[in-house]
Parts: sequence; structure tokens; C-alpha cells
Amino acid sequence: MSEVRIEGRLGNDPESYRNGDTNFTVLSVAENRSRWDRDKKEWIDLQTYWFDVLCFGRTGDKARMLKKGDSISLEANLKPREENIGNKKIRTISIFAKNIKKVVPITNEPIADGLPDFHSDEEINF
Repeated sequence: MSEVRIEGRLGNDPESYRNGDTNFTVLSVAENRSRWDRDKKEWIDLQTYWFDVLCFGRTGDKARMLKKGDSISLEANLKPREENIGNKKIRTISIFAKNIKKVVPITNEPIADGLPDFHSDEEINF
């Protein structure tokens, strides 16, 4: 089974579902591609890729605590699927999260709620 690492922001709050006895959570993750323009001295947005990620078990429990806009890093397994719709064979790839980390960016700005500034680029496991 292939593996992938995705780093991005949640486009929506997590969506939780139940299928029989199985609970799972779906994350919609946006990964932005950009490049540094030396002449303009700014980042130029190139493309945004969207991923729907399935989370089960403890990973699903963690995923439910996230909110729209959170920065995350996740490791996942890729599982190809094939189905027939009418006379067409449709191939898709499902993404199953193995591990999710919420990433807290470095900031020099005070936090609005009066908590101390966070000056680290460490990933926070939750």
C-alpha cells in the first residue's frame, strides 16, 4: 500500500459519520502551492489541491477535535478503488489517515485572549 504525507489547512470543520458499527470522520484538507517571486519580493499562489481524508478509530477521535482553518500534517495510506458506473470503469484513490498532527505556526503577535505568545515551530501532537 502506498503512503503519503499531506500538509495543509482544513477547509471545513470535520464531518463525522456512522456506517453500521463503524464511526469515521472526513477531513477536507487544502494544500497550497506557491513560489517566491524575487522581483516582487512576495509569495505567489500557484495552485490549491484538495484532499478528502478518511479517519477511523483513535485517528478519527483526534480529527473530530480539529476546526476549519487548522494547520495539520498527516500521514496516510492510499487505497485504489475501481467501480463500474454504467459502461464506464471509474478509478479513484481513497486516503486513510494513520497519524494527524496539529501544527502551530511561529508568531510574533500576541494572542487575542491574553495567553502568552507561542514562539516555536514544533508540531503539537494531540
